[in-house]
Amino acid sequence: MVMPTRSIHGPVNTRAIPTRRSSYSACISWTITTMTFKGSGAAQCIIQRLTANCIPSAPITRDTPSETMLKSCVSRGKKINLRTSTAFSLLILIVALPFAVSASDDHFQEISGNEKKEILKRIGALQKDIHSIRSSVTQEKQLSAMKDRIYVEGRMIMAKPDMLRWETVKPHKSITAIDGRTMTVYYPDEKEAQVYTLSENFIARNTMSFFTIAMGGDLNEMEKRFAVNMFRGDNGIIFKLTPLSRIAGRYISSLIINYDEATGLPKGFEITTAKGDRTVTTLAGIQSNYAVDPGMFKIKLPDDVRITNQFESNDN
Repeated sequence: MVMPTRSIHGPVNTRAIPTRRSSYSACISWTITTMTFKGSGAAQCIIQRLTANCIPSAPITRDTPSETMLKSCVSRGKKINLRTSTAFSLLILIVALPFAVSASDDHFQEISGNEKKEILKRIGALQKDIHSIRSSVTQEKQLSAMKDRIYVEGRMIMAKPDMLRWETVKPHKSITAIDGRTMTVYYPDEKEAQVYTLSENFIARNTMSFFTIAMGGDLNEMEKRFAVNMFRGDNGIIFKLTPLSRIAGRYISSLIINYDEATGLPKGFEITTAKGDRTVTTLAGIQSNYAVDPGMFKIKLPDDVRITNQFESNDN
């Protein structure tokens, strides 16, 4: 079998793991990356890149500009606003990794049969008494339209069964909050927000579903949506998930989750899209059973904030 190889940058290069590419339609993703170019006059270009966990954002142009165009915007002094939030994709969501691993983690062994079941059983037992986690989050995005990588820093709080708060501080501020009923994505500097009802919006609903599955390590739930391969490395257990759904296949080529065997918690995610975009999400400084208040997962928006997704249909 083909095993992951190390990239020149140090992390594990998971591109060597075979992936299934698809041309099916629709979207299930957990992170938005929206680039806004603001300049003189009416010139404005907004791009939505469907990466690990995307939510719709407005307005959207269908054509992706070239890297030359992006650099032109910079050279002419235009502001480039790279918005990145969960919906994590988060999330799934999310939301997936050349993970940062030790130099000794050069070889991976595929796990199957009874050993796979035993590992999942251990992960489930470890997570049974964990009701919440808090961690710092870093993301590295490699978009096909840009040569340079995008780096995002923030922090996340998640509480079972369906609450999440993710704040990004670099390169720009954003707050994503999911309280079990609604998902709010807020950009304080731009005074803009997007609000989704989980029960009515496919993407928002699957954002939280991704985190629930990843946190729980539930093989039965995973296998309803993905072909699941499991690998053992010196740095933990690696799940490679390939979408089964025609809905997901067009945008997600593979989702990889790195679990810590000692804690049963995920340490990172990688999402690779069918177009070759990759989003690497790494969790660090994880605290389990962090004291949470339900108010953490709600955002009271100031009166002057503009809701930008009001014109969109719930099934977008």
